[in-house]
Amino acid sequence: MTGGPQGPFLVATRIDELDEEPLVASKIADAYGGKSLHEQRHGESFFSLFLNRFKGDALYNLAEPEAALSPMRQMVSCRGYMTWFR
Repeated sequence: MTGGPQGPFLVATRIDELDEEPLVASKIADAYGGKSLHEQRHGESFFSLFLNRFKGDALYNLAEPEAALSPMRQMVSCRGYMTWFR
């Protein structure tokens, strides 16, 4: 990995690099709706993660998830949580 962006941008860049590797079975970006994190806003990437990755019988402990989501997407997320607990 060469020098370049730092922090969250470094993570997004590294995910893009790993997804270009020919031996990777599934793309990491699929957990974010198949789009690069560089192409999504913070809230969009979080919501994509919620829709595409959070599945099954599992416990997801998130620190302040509401910070990434608009009020409308918070409501949609709550509706999703409620279907899991039925």
